[in-house]
Amino acid sequence: MTVTHDFATLDAAQKFMASDDLRTVMSNAGVAGAPDVWYTERT
Repeated sequence: MTVTHDFATLDAAQKFMASDDLRTVMSNAGVAGAPDVWYTERT
């Protein structure tokens, strides 16, 4: 599965990925392992 999301800054994206709320939602959804995360920028 590929999911994309636009953030205002790289810092905002990294904070989102590190949030306890995200971990809880992923766990409740049945996600078993850590996701592979790629940060990219539009040019």
